[in-house]
Amino acid sequence: MATLMFNTNQEINSIFQLLGTQENDITKAIVWVLKTCPSVLKGLIKKICGIEADCDKVTIEYQKFEIVNDNHTYTDIEIYDEDNFHIILEAKRGWILPQSQQLEIYAQKSSFYDSVKAITKIFSISECSEEYADRYLSIHKTENGIEIGHVSWKSFEKICVSARNISSNKEKYIIDEFLIYLKGIMTMRNTNSNSVYVVSLAYSEACDGYTYIDVVKKTRHYFCPRKWFKNDANVPNYLGFRYDARFQEVCHVDDYVITRNLHDILAYMPDHEETEEYYVFSLGEPIEPHKEVKCGSKVVRSTRIYADIDLLLTCDTLTEAMEKTKARKEC
Repeated sequence: MATLMFNTNQEINSIFQLLGTQENDITKAIVWVLKTCPSVLKGLIKKICGIEADCDKVTIEYQKFEIVNDNHTYTDIEIYDEDNFHIILEAKRGWILPQSQQLEIYAQKSSFYDSVKAITKIFSISECSEEYADRYLSIHKTENGIEIGHVSWKSFEKICVSARNISSNKEKYIIDEFLIYLKGIMTMRNTNSNSVYVVSLAYSEACDGYTYIDVVKKTRHYFCPRKWFKNDANVPNYLGFRYDARFQEVCHVDDYVITRNLHDILAYMPDHEETEEYYVFSLGEPIEPHKEVKCGSKVVRSTRIYADIDLLLTCDTLTEAMEKTKARKEC
């Protein structure tokens, strides 16, 4: 089978990847899966409304237009049947939640608010975990009493996997294609990158009984402020660590979450809200250099650098690895 590449650096393995990964592209993919795979549609409705839906009586609307208080308003997805429920689904790219102003406008849509359906809900769907959304959604009920909720990509992935087990072969094919696409948008970082983000670890205490080195070495985690990276697409695929004036190890970033309370993920951390958001990275097994790799003249104190993984493991210093990486990119 031939390899299909997009812009020479992205391999295409699913028809949904041809749509793209912007919010409108993601919404189109969701709509098509819900339309063509009734078992996925039933699973999502069960997750949000707690009822078994008759898909033959369900209508799905994409980018429905309505004027609300003189504002031109489009909803991403609306799902409803004749009598029982009406859902507005707002898709977001990355670890993002909708703002209260947007949700209030949706809740005032006459076709939605005046509905005679027994269940009316507005749900977001994004990479945010449901625990994070439960804590940080701007509102959980609109001014006119509409319930606000959230479905994470991981939950939607489980819905799709469960639906696949009871689907026709045609639906299985579509679900498989979508799951490949979904794995790509669940982590927007470049998972094919061999670039390593190298940071310095300190012997000072991160919390009672754990130094910052212990967090990495003993618990296989690392945390840092979210503001260190411009957006989630810049989250590194590999993290490297240095202390004692030399490079120690490199680890694959297996997963990450975003939180304002580190205790939610790291039980040994204090249980309190931070003033800013943090990435908490789950690390793979360490890869250690086979020789001593010192910092070199240009890597001092808390300097954070990027270098290619092969150069980190073969160069004599971090400075050399950093400069050779830069030279590669300039070729």
